[in-house]
Amino acid sequence: MRNIETESPLPPPTGTPPSLLCPVDRAALAVAAWNDHAIHRCPQCLGVAVPGTLLREVRAFAALEMHKQQGVSAAALACPVDGQTTKALSYKGVALCACPQCYGLWLDAEQLTRLLALVAPPTVPDLSRIGQNLGTLRDGRSSFDIDSVLDVFDIGDSVLDGLNLPST
Repeated sequence: MRNIETESPLPPPTGTPPSLLCPVDRAALAVAAWNDHAIHRCPQCLGVAVPGTLLREVRAFAALEMHKQQGVSAAALACPVDGQTTKALSYKGVALCACPQCYGLWLDAEQLTRLLALVAPPTVPDLSRIGQNLGTLRDGRSSFDIDSVLDVFDIGDSVLDGLNLPST
């Protein structure tokens, strides 16, 4: 039986990009898209490697917990990104392994769904229409014909309308 915590994968042949390996069964991880973010999924065990930059709240929690547990040697899996030994943590009842180097997360298949129900990843606002209404005021005049403070507020309203921000 192979010891996945101490073995390092063989380097890939020259000219091919390195592939990430599953820390559970050493299968090559497949890149999957999730909400415009790249994650890596194991085709065999269905575990998921999530980059440390994706879920900031979980990353901050993991960093704090790993700092508190310095010196505690709880053997966990090897990080698929950099090979560091991860720390097994529980975030609001969700079991995960966090890498102390890159803060990447390894989750079993069902844990990702549970984690995403608790924490949503950051969204990228659609800024494609931001300048759409800047040329005219509500009464049809050019935005360059500013006569009063109220005209400035009209321009501000036009910018905010273009952003389509959710109501709070």
